[in-house]
Amino acid sequence: MVKYKPLGSLEIVEIPEESVPPNALLFQIQGTNDRVYMHAEDVQLPPPTMSSNLDLNGEQKRYALRAWERVKEIYPVSKQDWLDGFVRERNPNQEIALWDVYSRVYEYLSEGRPRTEKEDIWNIIVAYMAGANCENLLENHKFQFISQEEVRLVLETCQHPGASLADKDVN
Repeated sequence: MVKYKPLGSLEIVEIPEESVPPNALLFQIQGTNDRVYMHAEDVQLPPPTMSSNLDLNGEQKRYALRAWERVKEIYPVSKQDWLDGFVRERNPNQEIALWDVYSRVYEYLSEGRPRTEKEDIWNIIVAYMAGANCENLLENHKFQFISQEEVRLVLETCQHPGASLADKDVN
């Protein structure tokens, strides 16, 4: 039996491991030894601390919007909501830089793939950004549309994006 948090539910239940949906990811709950299967959409990140900025400057907006353009097909949020998310960050520059890199990783790895594979790639990137354990993702998850070797490639690209993106001019 394994712990599982159904999509949209607030409760954690125990189910047979073979019943875990293929798109559920294994997360270690911070500050505990608990490992729970859950969906990337349900990952609760700590609330951002409001920055002293009331708006982003021109360069911040330009980089933030480039990242949004890369992921808007898979992460449908309005342009204004996307920008507002960075305004609420304690360090908008750092957060924009992260999204710039990982949106480029997503664009690089998902180019020319069907929507279903793009969803798997996106879920892995989001799990990585949220701090999921890479070995757990490799060993304990069955993605529906990409192979374990492709999961490994996504994680390696997330861990070392410069090496993969250096050969490709992704603006």
